[in-house]
Amino acid sequence: MKQKTIFLISLFIIISLMLMPSEALKSALDALNIWLFSLCPSIFPFMVSSKMLVLSGGASLIGKVFQHPIKKVFSVSKESSFAMFTGLMCGYPMGAKSAFDLYQNRLITPLEAKIILSCSLNASPSFILSAVALNMLNNKISGYIILFSSLISNIITGIIVSGIYIKSSTYMPIFACENKFDTPSSQIISKSISDSLTAILQLGGYIIFFAAFTSMLSKTGFFALLAAFAPFPEDIFSAILKGFFEMTTGVKEISVLNYPLELKTSLSAFILSFGGICVHFQCYEFYKSIPDISFYNVFVFKTINAILSGFISYFLCMFLL
Repeated sequence: MKQKTIFLISLFIIISLMLMPSEALKSALDALNIWLFSLCPSIFPFMVSSKMLVLSGGASLIGKVFQHPIKKVFSVSKESSFAMFTGLMCGYPMGAKSAFDLYQNRLITPLEAKIILSCSLNASPSFILSAVALNMLNNKISGYIILFSSLISNIITGIIVSGIYIKSSTYMPIFACENKFDTPSSQIISKSISDSLTAILQLGGYIIFFAAFTSMLSKTGFFALLAAFAPFPEDIFSAILKGFFEMTTGVKEISVLNYPLELKTSLSAFILSFGGICVHFQCYEFYKSIPDISFYNVFVFKTINAILSGFISYFLCMFLL
């Protein structure tokens, strides 16, 4: 991101905070509440345990269970299945964190990490089935449709990406170093907790910042202005724009619109599969040190993923809702 763009965004936020401090405070407090009482209790234990598995060699053992389908479909090593599994089951940003942990411990190559990131970043099943399906869309079937669409679109995106990069690569995906761990057994737990604590604090910072930023954009009429030029209904476009920055806000906005459930389900699947810029930056904190993987790469992967998920969910809604 260019420095001028960062300067303009910073200036906009500072001026908005001075003019509308109460709105910004409310948004930040809501985000803090979500992070402290929802995200931390649900994700932090997974972060610690997944780090412990990698440091102790457990990723290799789990990889043996899924090695044949993973190798055949995505052309990656068996250890990669650990990151794919944790990403699909635990949600954002666990896929990126697991990929980084595996790369950091020299169990996967940068090419394999790139393929993992294309198919293991998604909202968690518990969030989709409870928060989205029951609390927002008020329909249990919609949750299963979104979850299935996300899974299938992840697989398709991963196949596409692996086909492109494996064929264009000049080397076969091999282990940089297999089963070599530098962390003493006595330090595995303490290192896992300290690393995970740093990560969860960074995630909280992103969530609070983007909640305030999105609120300021909404209050100043930015979303309404862009929606006025949209080729489809303004309320839908405004909700998608909010979801572009922060997915939970976008899905909440979609859920209260006066449109058929089929459309709201497919739009929710689109937003959740994309993740929002807030989630993209959360994931970027983990994969930024992996060579040959850029923010743009993952942005493109998630855009493909979102489009596929939206179409798949709409097709399923025609038969199941």
